[in-house]
Amino acid sequence: MKGTLFVCATPIGNLSDATYRLIDTLKQVALIASEDTRVIQKLLIRYEIPFPKLKSLHAGNEAGQIASIIQCLNEGHQVALVSDAGTPGICDPGYRLVHVVREQGFSVVPIPGPSAVTTLLSVAGLPVDQFYFGGFLPRKESEIHTFLESLRILKVPIVVYEAPHRLIKTLHILANCPVDYLVVGKELSKKFEKVMVGSPDAIVQQMSEEVIKGEWVLVVTLLPTQATHEWHHWVEAMKQAGISKKEIVAVAKMQKLSRNEVYAYLEGG
Repeated sequence: MKGTLFVCATPIGNLSDATYRLIDTLKQVALIASEDTRVIQKLLIRYEIPFPKLKSLHAGNEAGQIASIIQCLNEGHQVALVSDAGTPGICDPGYRLVHVVREQGFSVVPIPGPSAVTTLLSVAGLPVDQFYFGGFLPRKESEIHTFLESLRILKVPIVVYEAPHRLIKTLHILANCPVDYLVVGKELSKKFEKVMVGSPDAIVQQMSEEVIKGEWVLVVTLLPTQATHEWHHWVEAMKQAGISKKEIVAVAKMQKLSRNEVYAYLEGG
């Protein structure tokens, strides 16, 4: 009997957000692969789950650990994959393991749970039938401008993560971008949770009394571009921002443009 890999979303801060299904899964598996074993131990202590099940799996050792996890699955054991917080593989390691496990013929089962992205979107007060998740923002100011400019045609909220030591600088950069609406979430689900709404400058002023630590999530809407008919301009901007051809073609479909025409332009350019 082959084992199963359970991809488990964990609380993003408040341990009480753990689902019954998550706790039952972590108690039953033979092995828990965790990005940082010290972080996940807090959850295991809270729900009285033994530590010996833990195995470190992060970006630096993922390739080497996959073989031992495959061996565990081959022996018929069940394995759980977790990250420090939220869902593995979403701006976190884990996708390589999932790919290899499925390629080897094992079952991969998601155990859904909290997400910083949807948590902030739910209180943003914006229509989110569609949105774009951009992960962590680029570090250079010019790259942030290019990244946001490439997404203006989407006309949907853009969700990004930002590190605390770069947050104020990023807000000052956003003040010089065509930002229409900005929501900033601090320490979501934790004791010092706070959600701020306003212009980048107004939020910087609110930050004067804040301790800028922990995880930050931003929701940005941008003023519409005046040249949406010149689609090749935004295609070039998206290419410069490092967005893949597959994603660009997907955006073209959302904007009711000819996928074949855009694809041909990408192949020729």
